[in-house]
Amino acid sequence: MKKYIITLIMLVCLLSFDVQAQSFNTIPVDHQQHFAIGYIMSTSLTSVTYLITKDKRKSIAIGFMGTLLIAAGKEFYDSQGHGRATGQDLLISAMGAGLGTITISITL
Repeated sequence: MKKYIITLIMLVCLLSFDVQAQSFNTIPVDHQQHFAIGYIMSTSLTSVTYLITKDKRKSIAIGFMGTLLIAAGKEFYDSQGHGRATGQDLLISAMGAGLGTITISITL
């Protein structure tokens, strides 16, 4: 059952980009970076929280929400004139965080 859920989530993530995208060359590098950082941060936060609390549900919540908070903070920083802030960047970071949290929660 978990394999089907992971496959479905990966399919949704891939289809959320441009329908004509057939390779990673058409996905902007900025979006790839936001997705990767969201994934890495959420898996790291979830793992560390689980090691400290030994509570799977709490570690999942803290890992996902912590990553969203950091991503939103980064977008706020960008909106203050330090970069280009877009809602798409936050959404793609959230997608990476969601996939990372689901992936690491299977192994906990």
